[in-house]
Amino acid sequence: MNHLQNLLVELNQAKEQFQPFSGLDYLLIDIANNLGYDKKSYDERIQIIKDWLPIEFPSMDNDQLIKLIQDKQADEPTLVFAGLKALQDHFNNKPSGYMVAFDAIASGTQIMSALTGDVIGLYLTGALGNKRNDVYTAIYEGFKELCGTELAVTRADLKIALMTYFYDSVAEPMKVLQTPANFKNFITTVSTYLKGASFLRNLLVENWDATKDVQQWKLPDGFTAYCPVMKREAKLVKVAGVEVEVSVNVQTTSEYELSNAANIVHSVDGLLMREVTRRCNYDVEKLQYLSFLFMQTENLQVNEPCANNLHELGQLGELIKLYEESKFVSVRILDYINSYVDILALSYEHRMKLQEIVFKMNQYRPFEVIGIHDSYKCKANNMNFVRYWYNDCLANLTDSNMLSFLVNQVLPVPIAHAPNPNAKEIAHAIRNSNYAIC
Repeated sequence: MNHLQNLLVELNQAKEQFQPFSGLDYLLIDIANNLGYDKKSYDERIQIIKDWLPIEFPSMDNDQLIKLIQDKQADEPTLVFAGLKALQDHFNNKPSGYMVAFDAIASGTQIMSALTGDVIGLYLTGALGNKRNDVYTAIYEGFKELCGTELAVTRADLKIALMTYFYDSVAEPMKVLQTPANFKNFITTVSTYLKGASFLRNLLVENWDATKDVQQWKLPDGFTAYCPVMKREAKLVKVAGVEVEVSVNVQTTSEYELSNAANIVHSVDGLLMREVTRRCNYDVEKLQYLSFLFMQTENLQVNEPCANNLHELGQLGELIKLYEESKFVSVRILDYINSYVDILALSYEHRMKLQEIVFKMNQYRPFEVIGIHDSYKCKANNMNFVRYWYNDCLANLTDSNMLSFLVNQVLPVPIAHAPNPNAKEIAHAIRNSNYAIC
């Protein structure tokens, strides 16, 4: 595929360097996003707003602002208006309390690519490199190249097909793609461009445990995802002496279901949200105390946790065990570290990783983060930290055992998944990328 070859060249030439911005820049980017320019680079978005606003903008009244937005035909006019009012407050030296929002690019595909260490998938979802890519457009271009004729299928159709396919559906992609030949070309394109996500999707869809009436798995922060297997069954009930057939949900085993891929990815989405929030909005006094404890123990190299008595340590022991199994660093464990003895229950590796995170958290004051699915909102001056921690948590999915840790909790027969030999290098690049959330 010529289009794929071009993407590979782009990726090989990409230079990862995390780009911070000022609070004012983030406000301009947020306004541009809500106008509909979210697929432009950050610098382009900033310049678009600077070029758009008239010199009299700081003193414009509400009616003038509304007219300005209407003339621009904004995607989200109400949000643009709120952003412009916050920008006026900035120019007039008034605190606004306005929160900017950054969203992940195709978060499901991005997470699956991170779990599998798939560099093309990560690049297309903004988690590698310094380009605001669009995975839906990229797949559409590859799809058109395979089909070789004028298509009735649009990019919007293909976006629906891609989203529903990775959340386990076949019927919906078949419906929007219209022909078996189109569907075949779609599968070929997806498995070529998004190898990691395709592998994980197929692994989970094709290996359903038919012996369980509930699918459940632990996340590294101790959260349990609990998904009962439900079926609709007809039941006869009497209403005023008359038997009526009603349909009810019944928890039972099932020979074949498709839900695990979507549910596991959503559970990781939630994990990322919880971890980013914990790193941003923390207890100052507790963190300062933890910094002291870590400094007191940093030269003590205990290679393994106290495996024999983890069960005696309650929630602390549970979280240590989850780290050792997943190698994903959850800062929830900080809530249960209260003494020098607790620190020594951690392995040296675990302790050093937590110490590094605590040190970085101490570089800023805590602040509120509001999360909805894969959208992160905070005050503009704090968005550098949110972006940094999102990248860090996403990278940790790659340089950990998270793939086998998660899937082996639901597969009927566990798999042995060999670690990616380039995982550390890929994770380093993710941490320095710019458009994982944007």
